[in-house]
Amino acid sequence: MRRHTAPSIPKPGTIVEYNDGRGVTLKKLIRRTNAETGKTEYVLQPINPAFKDITPMDGGSISGIYMETLVNYRKG
Repeated sequence: MRRHTAPSIPKPGTIVEYNDGRGVTLKKLIRRTNAETGKTEYVLQPINPAFKDITPMDGGSISGIYMETLVNYRKG
């Protein structure tokens, strides 16, 4: 994970760490057109379909960006 502090929004398709003050979760950042307003908005989409989408405006913030997975990690 890399800390995200800049005010800019990460690129759509990025896996981000979302912190809502109650906990932290990893979600995929996507852009979607709102059917009611016609405006494009950012949505946090879970990888697991058993969970619902989150709109970033729900009071939380993006606090990190997923960078890579360690495959052969050994504690030294």
